Amino acid sequence: KKKDARKKHNVAFRKSNEKYLDLTFSKGLYAIKVVKSATELVREAAKMHNCAGGYVNDVIKGNSVIFTIKRTDHPRTAFYML
Repeated sequence: KKKDARKKHNVAFRKSNEKYLDLTFSKGLYAIKVVKSATELVREAAKMHNCAGGYVNDVIKGNSVIFTIKRTDHPRTAFYML
């Protein structure tokens, strides 16, 4: 049941965010991109010890869009979220 709920959240999250998915920017040491799934948001927020993971429902409702800023020399590690 947890897995089904997570899947539904990810589908709703992606649907709500799809119009922003092309908003990516990279210059020099930094790249900015839209978080693509609820799972990604929760994981990245946990790694960074911030509260952004609590915004899943806000994104699904269309009230928020969350971006990650990553260093291009460490693309697997989020540097900042906004």
